[in-house]
Amino acid sequence: MPPLFTHRFEFSIAESPLNREMLTFGSKAPEGFLVFQFPEEVKVHAVFEWGDELFGFKAVQLNGHSPGMTGFLDEDSAVIYAGDSFFGDKLINAVGIPYLVDPELFLQSVGRLSEFAEEGFLLIPSHGKAVKGEEALALLEFNASRIEEVERLILSLLEKPLNMDELTFKIMKHYNAKITPQNLALNVVPVRSFIATLYNRGEIEAVVDNGLKWRVRKD
Repeated sequence: MPPLFTHRFEFSIAESPLNREMLTFGSKAPEGFLVFQFPEEVKVHAVFEWGDELFGFKAVQLNGHSPGMTGFLDEDSAVIYAGDSFFGDKLINAVGIPYLVDPELFLQSVGRLSEFAEEGFLLIPSHGKAVKGEEALALLEFNASRIEEVERLILSLLEKPLNMDELTFKIMKHYNAKITPQNLALNVVPVRSFIATLYNRGEIEAVVDNGLKWRVRKD
């Protein structure tokens, strides 16, 4: 098995199967329940920082999808391997909500990628085709606009108190995404991150209404 290098924010996630389940389920997950579930342990051989040079590539900060999401820049070839820092339109339309743990950081990363696209770099995501120029800028704008749109949608839906599962279900239904228990569980993660962002801005509040629910602030 080739050596595994990871950003320091991803170290504990990579080495611990339980931590990977916690990132996508919030706790230990039911066996076979998650869309992506890897029970085997892996060994991280080295930890890097953003800005480091690895095997001729520069590690670029593109977090938001995950705590240590990293792009790898090949300046000589004008290519950046962007991982899951943005997604193809087919995947976004299929799931409804781009998977992320911090929407503001995700948008910042999309902004960084837009600068590379404007300079003529080829962007290669993990999910979707490689894009360049106007096509890259349009796809990055689609990613950003979906994040902003989901935020507005959440605020409109929370005129009535909803719990996390109810809110996630309504968002997926709005986008005609395929609704399965696994997809719902996966999408609850980014919805939680939107809730945290909106709560920290003072735009929504938590209420107890036959359970924990969220609603737009009334004051």
